[in-house]
Amino acid sequence: MSSTDRITGNYKLETLEGACGQGDITITAACGNGRIVLNGNLVVIGTTTNISSTTTVINDSFIRVSTQVSGEPIQHAGLQVERGDESTLDLRWNENIARWEYTDDATNYYPIMGRVKQDLNPVLGGDLKTSSVDLGCKEIQSDYPCNIVLNPGIDYGTTRGAVEIKEVSPNEKPPYNPGSVTMYAKPMTGAGHTGLHVRTRTREEQLVTKRYATLLALVL
Repeated sequence: MSSTDRITGNYKLETLEGACGQGDITITAACGNGRIVLNGNLVVIGTTTNISSTTTVINDSFIRVSTQVSGEPIQHAGLQVERGDESTLDLRWNENIARWEYTDDATNYYPIMGRVKQDLNPVLGGDLKTSSVDLGCKEIQSDYPCNIVLNPGIDYGTTRGAVEIKEVSPNEKPPYNPGSVTMYAKPMTGAGHTGLHVRTRTREEQLVTKRYATLLALVL
């Protein structure tokens, strides 16, 4: 056999014995240390493709999977990572909800941050906390000229809740931010009950009810 053999037309390499051939075909270059170059398009038809190389280098910009899908897509697709005795984890495109997901326990899937879609009816699944570990103050802001409206406990158009302001310790004053008014609750001086206070840059005042104001007027 010469160093370069050329044929025309289709060429088939097949093992003997049986209509479809039985046995394996192995191509070895330089005892496994050489290169095997396929100059053309490669089509692999079978059940499993195993690659046991240490490093796989691919020049393609994109890797396409699920190429046999036609019509409406209904099957998830992605990348799986085998982890020995640990659970197999994967990154996938979920066709049911049309978003990218990942799992870190092989059971629960979590969304990968993508486009932020406006939710006209957001619902919190837990408490909303606006302070970080270092107690840096956070803000709840709205776009100008909208106010921030707290509208709790709406049931068929009727309010069935309230906005609660928890009290601070008797000697504590929440920090004041310039250009704002701070409202907080703390025990009344000498009374023991909780009162509502408003603090500005120059002073602090206690909000009182009409009945309490009348009582103070009589006492004073």
